[in-house]
Amino acid sequence: MTRIGTTIDEFFEKGIDARAFEDNKTFMFIDGESIEEIGMSVFKNCKKLTFCNFPKVKTIWEEAFYGISTFKKLVLPNVTYIAEEALSALYLYYLSLPNLEECGLYTFANMEVTTLYCLKLSKVNNTYIDGKDNVAVQDDAYVFSDTSILGVADFPVLEDVKGKCFSSRSTGEINGNRVTRLEFSKIKGLKDLPSTGLVSVVLPSTVERLPDDVSAYVPALCKIYGSAGTYVEKYAKEKGFDFIEVTPETAVITDLPKYYKPYMGELEADVVGFNRQYQWYANDVNSNEGGTPIEGATGKNFNPVDYYAPYYYCVVTSKDGDFDPITIKTSACENRTQTADYTALDKVLNEFDSSQSELYTAESWSDYSTAVAVGASIDRGLAKSKQNIIDAAIKEIINARNNLVRKNAV
Repeated sequence: MTRIGTTIDEFFEKGIDARAFEDNKTFMFIDGESIEEIGMSVFKNCKKLTFCNFPKVKTIWEEAFYGISTFKKLVLPNVTYIAEEALSALYLYYLSLPNLEECGLYTFANMEVTTLYCLKLSKVNNTYIDGKDNVAVQDDAYVFSDTSILGVADFPVLEDVKGKCFSSRSTGEINGNRVTRLEFSKIKGLKDLPSTGLVSVVLPSTVERLPDDVSAYVPALCKIYGSAGTYVEKYAKEKGFDFIEVTPETAVITDLPKYYKPYMGELEADVVGFNRQYQWYANDVNSNEGGTPIEGATGKNFNPVDYYAPYYYCVVTSKDGDFDPITIKTSACENRTQTADYTALDKVLNEFDSSQSELYTAESWSDYSTAVAVGASIDRGLAKSKQNIIDAAIKEIINARNNLVRKNAV
């Protein structure tokens, strides 16, 4: 019988021994509520593992999840340290490491992921122990060697990466890795950039050095966002990149949808900037002014299920080094999770009988049929806050019907 999953707390108190499940061919999920540490190569090449739950894990050692291509989403909420290659060669949609502070060489190498959030990552360790001579050796970090990040990679507190970051670790040369958008708020310099697919990179005024040779890149296809009058602007223009100053007008990459419906999940304030602070607002009108701050809604994402309001918008404060902060606002989004009541409208619409038109004067029947047509054309997805539109249409239909004039009464 195939073992679909297991709860491992009964076998390990707080840590999982090295290679405990390496090359396992049956596990599909792992539940480790009390586990705080995952040893070297524990889940390496577990080809069927699709889900794991480690809410208390803080440390993940070398190659712990190496080579797993079956994950769709991986959230490790309390991990603070990840050793070399621990997540290498993963294929997944979403990776969230909200408390990761330090990682080793090749941590994300050969990975394919859509969204990567490492909001507290401040150090990339480029030192490893040479197994042959048992001595510490420093190398280029290659933390994103041959990595494909098809969406956003955000590192707001990372200040430095030792050596090359995106180049191939096998050749040391720029290779075909693809990163769509890179965001930094404190980085001081980069020795290389992703070679293909880079649509935009956000670089702060703290940057002092960037790769001089851009022959392996296609600068004309890449936007560099930054502050005016900085080294970043000068570099972008000299190398042929499209420089865009971060302003309230340019910072919103993808605005909020016009309407929010339950199947959409979370709203996201897709805004570029530096050291960003988020605050979501509730409003009674379709405006991103004059709303009420929603308590606790201070992240990039917000789920309207947590707080009902007719409209939402987000205000983002961006602060780049010594530059004055700027305020960025999304558009307002109408909440359609609670829809208006159409019962009374449907009743008066169903009472309309076009075969009765010959009984009434043309003018009075025209008024009645027009009111019915207007009521029938009302959007069927109106939010509860728009109930007044439906009520007004009902009133018009009833008034027009009550004012019908019979021909024999004229």
